[in-house]
Amino acid sequence: MLIVKETTTREDAVRSVVRTHRLKQTPTRVKAVYRPFWLGRTDYQARERDGSPVSGTIVFLADARILHWSIIGVYKRKIADALDLRDHQVNFVATETQPEEPAEVLEALLSSSELPSRAKLYSSRRFLARTLKLGKIEFAESIDYQLIHRPYWEIEFQNRRGQEDVALVSRDDILIRKRV
Repeated sequence: MLIVKETTTREDAVRSVVRTHRLKQTPTRVKAVYRPFWLGRTDYQARERDGSPVSGTIVFLADARILHWSIIGVYKRKIADALDLRDHQVNFVATETQPEEPAEVLEALLSSSELPSRAKLYSSRRFLARTLKLGKIEFAESIDYQLIHRPYWEIEFQNRRGQEDVALVSRDDILIRKRV
């Protein structure tokens, strides 16, 4: 199973929840959860403002349980491997590993064919053109998908009103530049 490298410890995640929700007691019920995502990669052709051609790659992440889609990288060069983006200013590495034993691994509810990737790419074309100073962006017909799992801490706590609540805190630090 492809799992994203974790960068946050359990203690940091609990401390974050305590600080965010202004809790008086530290939560004790914490479990590891692995949530499925589709990592998509597609190439594009465009033109610079001076007319010179550009061939690049767009990398995006789509939740495999709900319809949520985010671009995590747009590059003016082609990227062969989207599983390690550290050389491209995103702290993202997915490696073939097994989750720890008591962890809960969630199943993917959406297949890659059910994702609105083409529509999301076309709707983000204007944003990409402005950001990268490109024009006439054409996307490749094929999109490469890989199922990856992002590690989370599921932290149960009592909120300030005394009701039970649950927080999912990511154990990786993928930088999302714009939600589309």
